[in-house]
Amino acid sequence: MDEGKIAFSVGVELSYLSPEIQRNLYTIIERDDHTPSYSQAYRLHRAFNSYSLTKEGLELVMSEEKANQRETLKIPMDKVRKFAPNATDNHLEDFVLKACDYYQRYLKRQRDRER
Repeated sequence: MDEGKIAFSVGVELSYLSPEIQRNLYTIIERDDHTPSYSQAYRLHRAFNSYSLTKEGLELVMSEEKANQRETLKIPMDKVRKFAPNATDNHLEDFVLKACDYYQRYLKRQRDRER
């Protein structure tokens, strides 16, 4: 926390863990090169308070993919909306995914014809 690697609120939640659990958590953080989110820290604190936090549980929580770690593709809406001007955001997402699927099948057919 002092080095700015984790947020203050996360540090507060982790401060309630025993020194042994904190050392285990530090080992995981160093090994995997990622820190817990507030949600993960809160759940670890809650599990520790209910005497149900094990080393395996710690590993399980820390192995979860955090939303901010997922890769995303960002395309300006005006570039996509011209293909489906009246579509809702969910429909636009479906539209783009179906277009990608269609294009992938098109490319496969092209490759098959060239053989």
